[in-house]
Amino acid sequence: QARLGAGSWQLEDDASASLRQKLVSGHPTLKDIYGSPCRGVVSGFNDAFVVDRSKRDALIAADANSAELLKPFLEGKDLKKWRSEPQDLWLIYIPKGRIDIDDYPAVRDHLLPYRDKLEKRATRQAWFELQQAQAAYVPMMEAPKIIYGHFSPRALFSREPKGYFSNDKSYFIPGGDWFLLGLLNSKLYWWQIQSLCPFVRGGFYEVRVQYIGTLPIPAADESTHTEIASEAEACQHAAETQRNLQQAFRRRIPDLAPGGSARLPGKLERWWKLDFPAFRGEVKKAFKQDIPLAERNDWESFFNAKQAAVSALDAEIARREKAIDQAVYRLFALTPAEIALLEGAAD
Repeated sequence: QARLGAGSWQLEDDASASLRQKLVSGHPTLKDIYGSPCRGVVSGFNDAFVVDRSKRDALIAADANSAELLKPFLEGKDLKKWRSEPQDLWLIYIPKGRIDIDDYPAVRDHLLPYRDKLEKRATRQAWFELQQAQAAYVPMMEAPKIIYGHFSPRALFSREPKGYFSNDKSYFIPGGDWFLLGLLNSKLYWWQIQSLCPFVRGGFYEVRVQYIGTLPIPAADESTHTEIASEAEACQHAAETQRNLQQAFRRRIPDLAPGGSARLPGKLERWWKLDFPAFRGEVKKAFKQDIPLAERNDWESFFNAKQAAVSALDAEIARREKAIDQAVYRLFALTPAEIALLEGAAD
């Protein structure tokens, strides 16, 4: 009862409350060290401002100046732990009061059919401008940063080095480094984040800016700082290698379809979760024909080799994540009982 003060209440046992107080005491916050996380772009009408690769290429072909406004784009759902999964989308980035739309005729002509709807958006801006976008954000978004989604069932932080912009269901931390990424993806930090962020349906949390900014950042000696940063970078490299491997095999699966092209059902999209007999069964179900007998052995060998590579990368990531967790526990000088409390909550 003594802990029910004027601020937000946390109804938990004494051990958890004591540990939480220990984690935040005497440390600067993430906002103090790195600055407040920034929200992604609010377009007010994505159908107008977000385009796929073919439309992007057509706009540039019609007017080369269009390339100045087209930015590679991520949606919140594309953001995973240690990696992102771009869908080859592009954002027409037009902040308030920065351009004359007639200087970009192809983009203007693309946006014109949406003008009535764009003029009815909630805020006041020129019809062709994004609803919430600042020119000052451009250098920060184009530089390496940590990025994460608004809705998260677990820690889903990654480092984004390629200058992607992102939507309003995402946030980014300008200048976020590998050390911070390791902290954010650790069990300890997710335990903290869960206690701060609102829980919503489906096992998701709303990972809002005001909560992430309050996370403690402990001082680290050079050895521990380097260890966490190196392991985080290696985790991301392994996760990106795994993503590329999964996507490369996925692109081969339609070769088994009549005509060589087909939309994959969910189980084939996640092919690495199957064994080969189940994979073969899903192919038969989706494409209405079995893998040809003459090709079956080759496909089985190919499948098993790629699945083994995916599993090996899973094991590597798990091993490195455990090393990060142990280093973070040392940073906060946790006792065996406190570690057991955290580990039990994570299971």
